[in-house]
Amino acid sequence: MKNNLRHIAIAVIVVMAVLFAYQSWWLIRMYRSEVAKTENAVRTALRTCDFSEMMARLQRVRDEKSGIGFTGDITVGAGYGEGGTLVSQINTTQYEQDTLGRQINGQMTGVTKRISQTTSSVVQTDSLPPKPERSEQESMFESLDNMSVQMIRGMHTGIDAIDGNLNFGLLDSLLTVSLKEAGLDGQHKIELITFADSLVNFNVTIIEKGEPKVLASLCTEGYEPSDKAISFEYVFDVQETAMYRLWIEPVGKAVLKQMTGILVASVLILVVLVAVFLYLIHVIRTQKSLDEMKSDFTNNMTHELKTPISVAYAANDALLNFPDEDSPEQRRKYLEISQSQLEHLSGLVEQILSMSMERRKGLVLHRDDINLAALVDDIIEKHRMKAEKDVTFTVDIPSDFTVNADRMHLSNILNNLIDNAVKYSGEMVSINIAAEGNRLAVSDNGIGMSATDLKHIFEKFYRAHTGNLHDVKGYGLGLYYVHSIVEKHGWSISVESEPGKGTVFTVTNIGDCRSSRQ
Repeated sequence: MKNNLRHIAIAVIVVMAVLFAYQSWWLIRMYRSEVAKTENAVRTALRTCDFSEMMARLQRVRDEKSGIGFTGDITVGAGYGEGGTLVSQINTTQYEQDTLGRQINGQMTGVTKRISQTTSSVVQTDSLPPKPERSEQESMFESLDNMSVQMIRGMHTGIDAIDGNLNFGLLDSLLTVSLKEAGLDGQHKIELITFADSLVNFNVTIIEKGEPKVLASLCTEGYEPSDKAISFEYVFDVQETAMYRLWIEPVGKAVLKQMTGILVASVLILVVLVAVFLYLIHVIRTQKSLDEMKSDFTNNMTHELKTPISVAYAANDALLNFPDEDSPEQRRKYLEISQSQLEHLSGLVEQILSMSMERRKGLVLHRDDINLAALVDDIIEKHRMKAEKDVTFTVDIPSDFTVNADRMHLSNILNNLIDNAVKYSGEMVSINIAAEGNRLAVSDNGIGMSATDLKHIFEKFYRAHTGNLHDVKGYGLGLYYVHSIVEKHGWSISVESEPGKGTVFTVTNIGDCRSSRQ
């Protein structure tokens, strides 16, 4: 059983460790995935807000120029040149229509004049061949994404050629909303950075990059990026000479806040599993202890039952073989021995049956007014006859002290208390039985009990340590029976003990007590 319990405990611990490891790995993976997703959402928000600002600027230019007949064309081309390099081509053409139109045959006509045309060509020196470890499909998507980036940059450059007045405030407002939609608090700092002498430089093919210059910056009120702040950069022109830089705090806290429900649920599940497994171990250990106690009980009870049977059998055998000429006093002595042993055997059987009935809540008490002094004297006489030690009894009970109780069970209570006093004492036993008011006390000069034993003394199958005493017979049911019957009567029982100084059992509220001392 011990090995089985150890194996079960090891299996439970291994399962718990595996579950904890898997749950931790799953949560960490989810956290990292959510962080990456949130950071990607920030990059997308930066790109989307820039595009929205660009479109708003274009619409504003159209509204402003509509009165003079302004029109324009922006042509963007992107593809691969020789050697696998990416090439972008932007053509921007503006027209101004003559306001003096003519109506011919019901149709409006006018004189149109091209006033400007700008062409800018950029060739990126970085080649974009597919990486060997990527699949062909992934490489194609990567190429298309790069191409779309170049096309958006081309549109941005073309619109900047028409109107280079960036609406930085609008971009900042759009970013605040987008960050909140991504689950962030919206606090940020946005910077406009250029690597050229001016924000937009056209009519050249290649621009030599210099040191970065911050042309403008905006931030949420009261916000200042900390040392742990992270930045996101977005280049928005084809020549890669201008970009936005966004500063925000690490997104880890925001992600953890979003994952609060999952984290709490995971922790609760883990706690429940741990509690269930611990309870399982407790139940198994309890069952193991009960099995061991039941085994000890069976062995001890077998011995207890065999002793009176053997004595009674020997007495009856002596009677059967007793000569007729022997004295009747000797014959009576053997009969009394048989009767005593049979009563003891009957008491053991009755005790077991009573506890079984009490467990089923089927125990019925047959109460009667009992003279406690007379009952104690009778019990003491029987114990003196069967005692194997030198036992001294001291009785301090008024002659008219009566108790309303079940006679058989009250006798069993006293018998068990006296038996324990005799068992757990030395060769010289001194037992005192006293009653006063509503209290009945049984004390001895035995070995006493420790504080640990006192906590469990009334538990079923529990046996106190006997110290230097050996071969103390018992089955751990006597005091459990006493406690059960006392409570069944509506009384209470307490115990005081100290190692080496004896033990005192006290029954209080002992029914209708009538005494001359009251």
